[in-house]
Amino acid sequence: MKKNTFAFLTPTSFALLLVMAGALWAADVWKSKKYTDWSDAEAMQVLERSPWANVVSVVTGTNPQSPDYDSSPSNRNIDAINDNGRTEDYTVAWYSSMPVRQAHARLAELRGRATKEQLEQFLQPVTDVCLIAVRGRNQDRLIKANKEQLLKKTSLQVKGKEKVYASDYTVPPTPTAQAIFQFPRTVNGAPILAEDDKDIEFVTDLGVYRVRAHFTPKKMIFEGKFTY
Repeated sequence: MKKNTFAFLTPTSFALLLVMAGALWAADVWKSKKYTDWSDAEAMQVLERSPWANVVSVVTGTNPQSPDYDSSPSNRNIDAINDNGRTEDYTVAWYSSMPVRQAHARLAELRGRATKEQLEQFLQPVTDVCLIAVRGRNQDRLIKANKEQLLKKTSLQVKGKEKVYASDYTVPPTPTAQAIFQFPRTVNGAPILAEDDKDIEFVTDLGVYRVRAHFTPKKMIFEGKFTY
């Protein structure tokens, strides 16, 4: 006789399980709702905690010449070590992906910051380049960075493929605005990213610390399509 998997649960614990399951299902708001129905908090979720966006913690202040400063790939979000242990959070998002653009558009609509025509223009698909947005609490280091050097130290690395370096960079207009890194969408005629790739890592080296984020391509599916 097949056992009842939930027979051991009390009514209270079963109710809690249902609540937890509901929270997990609701987490993928980009699957369950049209972007025009997203709340402010749901749009922010897409921009910070989704297959196209991560919030990563960086330990600041490390001397890049020290033995602790390791430039090799890592799965850790905390990417450098220093004596005082101060951390700073950065949001890294695929600004060229449709769900991220829809989240920005929805926030602009909710907050009255754009006209209908501006939103329609912004939501045109980005097909010629890849864009990565980076935002921290204080963008001073990104604002003051030497553009030529920064482009050489900012890359996308697909596991098993050659590293692709940023081709352009838009400086944050204010200390709280996001920086935008541009990458080619294809190299030698081939897309830099495919749905069956295992992992892709974004890294920008700001001298005393690096901002590093990982993404899983097979999860970057929106409305049935692979998007980045």
